[in-house]
Amino acid sequence: MKDFLIPFIRRAWNERVKFAKYVIVGVSSVAIDISLLIVCADILSINPTVSVVLSQAIVLTFNFTLNKKWSFGSVGKAHQELVRYLILATWNYVFSVSAMYVGNEQWGIHHVAVRVLSIACMVLWNFALFRFWVYRERAGEKE
Repeated sequence: MKDFLIPFIRRAWNERVKFAKYVIVGVSSVAIDISLLIVCADILSINPTVSVVLSQAIVLTFNFTLNKKWSFGSVGKAHQELVRYLILATWNYVFSVSAMYVGNEQWGIHHVAVRVLSIACMVLWNFALFRFWVYRERAGEKE
């Protein structure tokens, strides 16, 4: 156990700057996402599920660009990373829209609460997948 735990803690400690940047980009993305949801659903009276669909295009562009350049400092080929990012984003999108549909339209939970909970779930898997799959530098993959 000690042979696993100490290297794991060291590796996690070494990732702290990337994680802090990821959190800053994530918090900014959430602020944009929730603001757009409130504007679309509460001010413009657009259906909350449709509002999530609209906000995602803006938030995904913002999130990909800042995480690639700033959080992870990736120099990999943008188009290859974008494909991996979009695969993950597609899963997150399906999860978000499904959560909004079930949580808000089926169970009657307030749309902002549903969105915050779905985002919290996605944070759990996104950092690891961004770090070790989406923005992972591979041999011969520099721009």
